[in-house]
Amino acid sequence: MAAAPTIVVGQGAKRVFKVGMIGAGGRCTGAMANLIEAATSIGHEIKLVSVCDFFEDKAKAAAKKFGCDEKMAFGGGNGYKNVISSDCEIIVTATPPAFRPIHVEAAIKAGKHVFAEKPVAVDGPGIRKFLAAAAEAKNKNLSLVAGTQ
Repeated sequence: MAAAPTIVVGQGAKRVFKVGMIGAGGRCTGAMANLIEAATSIGHEIKLVSVCDFFEDKAKAAAKKFGCDEKMAFGGGNGYKNVISSDCEIIVTATPPAFRPIHVEAAIKAGKHVFAEKPVAVDGPGIRKFLAAAAEAKNKNLSLVAGTQ
C-alpha cells in the first residue's frame, strides 16, 4: 500500500502541456481552469500558449488570466488558424457549435490533440466533418474527446 501513490501517479519528471484555446468565453475559460486543476493535482503543468476569440478583447483577457503572452491572443473569424499554427500540442475549443467541426478538422490536420466542448456539431454536414476528423485522429494516434452530456 505504501507504493500505491507512486504506482497511481507515476514517477518521472514534471510534464508541461502546451494548450491553445479556440474561444475565450465562459465555457472555454472554465475548461482551461479544469485542465489546470487536473494537471496540477497529479504533478504536471498546463501552459496556455495561444488563444483566440471572435472578439480580440476577450482573447486578451483570457491570455492575461492564464499567463499567456498577449501577442499570442488573436481576434476575428480566422484567429483559430493562428492558435493551431502555434506550438501548442492540445487544442481546447468551446466556440459556438456551428464552428466546432471546422476548428476540430483543422486542429487534427495540424497534428494537435483536441478537447471539443459539446455539442460537437449541429447539423448533418458538421457531424460528417467531425466524424471524418475523428477517423483521421485515430489514424494519427491523436486524442479527440468531447464534453459529456
